[in-house]
Amino acid sequence: MKKVIFLAGILFVINNLAFAQQDTTTVYSAPGYSKDPLRSKWKKTVEQRDSLWVVKFYNKKDVLQEKISFADKNLEVRKGPYTFYENGNLKEEGNYERGYKNGVWKKYYPNQQLEENAYYVWGNLNSIFKTYWDNSQLKMEGKYFRGKKIGVWRSFYSDGKPAFKERYTEQGELIDNEYFDKDGKSVNSANFSLHE
Repeated sequence: MKKVIFLAGILFVINNLAFAQQDTTTVYSAPGYSKDPLRSKWKKTVEQRDSLWVVKFYNKKDVLQEKISFADKNLEVRKGPYTFYENGNLKEEGNYERGYKNGVWKKYYPNQQLEENAYYVWGNLNSIFKTYWDNSQLKMEGKYFRGKKIGVWRSFYSDGKPAFKERYTEQGELIDNEYFDKDGKSVNSANFSLHE
């Protein structure tokens, strides 16, 4: 179990590093677009709004799926508002600047309750980070600095009881942790699971 948690942590870091890279996906009339397994099946529209080019994707039922703003006519550098929808409901929203996630980004559950509230600076998580259960109860909170966890991180079960407390250095190294089961008893990391 310890290896599974360690592996999950490594995958989380790798995933964040991948998203920290500049997102310059060309989505219109380019070879890469036709290879995108999701977007290649959607109908797209492109319109210019002020200084931005806005691409909208619709599914076969003409329901809006995604809206991406670009700084250029070639649709190579993302800039401005971004929204993604799932089954007609807003799933994710945020802002891009020069191809990087920048500012507040939010994710939502199907019931439209807030799932995640994050702040990015040039593609890196930076500042307070919070996730929530679908009943609006706080799930996890902590702080990022340049994409690394720092300070004290806490997590809670959906009933509000503490699940874990971790402490990180300013360089993002885990230096202390404590995990709890649903009854509030201290457990080692090998026996810990946050799943409800």
